[in-house]
Amino acid sequence: MRLDQVLKGWKRALVSLPSGLVVECEIAATEEDRERGFNGRRRPPYGSGMLFVFPQPVLSPFTMQRTEFPLDMVFMQGELNGEGAVPEDITQVVNAIALDPELVWPSMLYNLCLETTSRSPILSSSRSTYALISEKR
Repeated sequence: MRLDQVLKGWKRALVSLPSGLVVECEIAATEEDRERGFNGRRRPPYGSGMLFVFPQPVLSPFTMQRTEFPLDMVFMQGELNGEGAVPEDITQVVNAIALDPELVWPSMLYNLCLETTSRSPILSSSRSTYALISEKR
């Protein structure tokens, strides 16, 4: 089964980042959910976020034009493993500015994007660039 099909069935996910930060996420796996994102919403609690899931690698921009709080965007590529977890290679981290009219363009293809309100380190001083995604039960 494809990664996007599996994650669509999850209600929430936990994303463990190389810095040790764990983000509890909503899943945005449909076109409608991805378009809506955090637009027009109040800031979610610290350490929470939204995981955008795409059926195949894309190079699509994000907009912050209607998002009233800053976000860290973590662009990732990866596949399912046999243990119900998703090891993801972080390709880029962007600090996005609230209400910015400019599009946020990633520099590489991705199939997942984590938007988080954490404003904490995403990567650690170690050389690991992998995040681990698991279902929140």
